[in-house]
Amino acid sequence: GPLPLHPVDADPSATSRLALADSTSWMPIHLIITGGTLAIVLGALDGYGHATLATAWQTASEAEREAIEAAALALNAIDSGMTAIGILALFGIALASIGAAIVFSRIVANWLGWAAIGIGVLGTVTGLAFAHLGPTAVVLNGLFRPLMIATIYFIGLAVALRRAPTTDSPQDRTSRHELADPESSRNSTDALPS
Repeated sequence: GPLPLHPVDADPSATSRLALADSTSWMPIHLIITGGTLAIVLGALDGYGHATLATAWQTASEAEREAIEAAALALNAIDSGMTAIGILALFGIALASIGAAIVFSRIVANWLGWAAIGIGVLGTVTGLAFAHLGPTAVVLNGLFRPLMIATIYFIGLAVALRRAPTTDSPQDRTSRHELADPESSRNSTDALPS
């Protein structure tokens, strides 16, 4: 049956963790959840927070406008900080980790992994620059746009690798599943030709 996001057994052994390790959907699902949550929070800050302050500023007295401007500056600082953390996590650390996995897995050419590590370093630099400088023209045009182009490339690579045929033999797949679920693999082993 389908693998739940966080399988829980009565026996808190490594069985569920082995099932997660064998799952091809666990990491992409959680990256989508993390990225989606960040997008929703940033959208709420930009779309609702700033719009509310702008509306309040238009109808406010001169004395109230100072407080609204201070709140807008604080909201901008929070927005920039969360964006910087998102860039660091999703484009810096994530891409560098994917690159390291490519290098160590030896499934595809090592240069693809080293390129992803380099782009992860660019993502880290972009996130740090965004945190310290804010959304300046240099950060957005000089660092963030190339980072986005490279990220689109590596998403395409990930899709291509996901669709690539596996080189595992049926016995290799069975032995991995046997570690995750000994009962179901015992039944599938009987069906394998000798």
